[in-house]
Amino acid sequence: MRKLLLLFVALVAANLTSHAAAPVKTITGNITGNVMWNYDTIYLLSGKVYLINGATLTIAPGTIIKGDYSAAGSALIVTRGAKIYAIGEPSRPIVFTSSQTPGNRATGDWGGLVIAGNAKVNVPGGIGTFEGGNLANPNAGGGGPADGQFGGLNDLDNSGELKYVRIEYAGYPFAPNNELNGLTMGGVGSGTKISYVQVSYGFDDSFEWFGGTVSCNHLISYRTNDDDFDSDFGFRGNIQFGVAMRDTAVADAVSGANCFESDNDATGTNLTPLTAPVYSNMTLVGPQFTPSTTINANFKRGAHIRRNSRASIFNSVFMGWPVGIKIDGDSCHRNADSLWLEVQNSVIAASALPLDSTAGALWNITPWYTAGGNANTTYAANSDGIGPIIPEGIYDITNTIQMVDIYPNPAQNVTSLSFNLSNTKQATIILSDISGNILFSETKATTIGRNIVELNTSGLASGLYIIKIVAGNSFHSAKLNVIKM
Repeated sequence: MRKLLLLFVALVAANLTSHAAAPVKTITGNITGNVMWNYDTIYLLSGKVYLINGATLTIAPGTIIKGDYSAAGSALIVTRGAKIYAIGEPSRPIVFTSSQTPGNRATGDWGGLVIAGNAKVNVPGGIGTFEGGNLANPNAGGGGPADGQFGGLNDLDNSGELKYVRIEYAGYPFAPNNELNGLTMGGVGSGTKISYVQVSYGFDDSFEWFGGTVSCNHLISYRTNDDDFDSDFGFRGNIQFGVAMRDTAVADAVSGANCFESDNDATGTNLTPLTAPVYSNMTLVGPQFTPSTTINANFKRGAHIRRNSRASIFNSVFMGWPVGIKIDGDSCHRNADSLWLEVQNSVIAASALPLDSTAGALWNITPWYTAGGNANTTYAANSDGIGPIIPEGIYDITNTIQMVDIYPNPAQNVTSLSFNLSNTKQATIILSDISGNILFSETKATTIGRNIVELNTSGLASGLYIIKIVAGNSFHSAKLNVIKM
């Protein structure tokens, strides 16, 4: 996490040396073949520019690409089968920005970066069409590629690599609630690499995944207008190490602003693959910096998980959001009850309403949070460098529960619970039904190493139950199936 914060500083400060003397090359229409963009030239995207027919675009460290403000919705679109290799360096990031002069740049000046891949999405027919205006290529001609589309059958698909890249002032509004994102990914496969990417001053979402399986790490979302991290249409990647920081005054007036927003699809169907991203080690700084900070009324939640999504969040911190986490609707509560949706080892701080639930017990949401603002709270990274930035003293990383086993499972009249602890805190065993109703709870003395607890299940009806082990600030949940002959 320390490296990510240093990256934040580096990306903001880097490239301050003047490129005014560099020649400007205007790019329009289609890019084919193998193309190299060098740092000694500024590239101006005039309108929508498409990588087509398996093209490969390689961008050198330190290169600046500008979206033409005068050409509505200028964007770079990597179509299915094409690849982009934009690999910068910490002190020489690749920058996508507005063509407006510094001081005159604003959110939505240009479109953004769009990557389409061939991984699976849950759109009927298996092929989706991007939002944010019509991205179909007007230059493709008869029989050309359908460049406004994404998705396919190859979850291992490779669209290239982004590393040490900054995208700013994107999100051109084609119509209300119809904008491009800073980085839009549709059906992007796990063969693609995305790391150390910062999106700043976006008019829509900073990062949005429409299906696909790409995993990303070290992401920064800074002062965006809508959502920081948005997942839809069957996205199943892993996102680790990220920071979001909001402007107190800037929030989407149409849909409201969240940090995480996640849907299976627009109406919450059971279409597969189901949206199931895993977010880990995320630090999500909302707009309520102090108890007296005045914020835009359109700020909503640190996380809004809805419409049958199975998004899970681990080892993360939410601070300064009006609502910490909202698990919205019966389908998402069933996902949580079945352990398909989990929020664990996380902290919700300085939120007037830490947890907002329309139904269900939300038993698998972390039970520790601090409500109310505290301007004097001190924040520090975990000493092992793997965690988020968190308030000191809230998250105990020294006590972990490991090697949890239930046997026999299925059980009839008795079952044993085996687990390892790394220190000698007491453990509480909680048995709940699938609706979250607690049927049994007992605190037992434990020892370092292996512990075995026997549970009497003779009084339970056949069905699925949840066993939860709580030790200090760590807990683990597992399923128990009871079958009576």
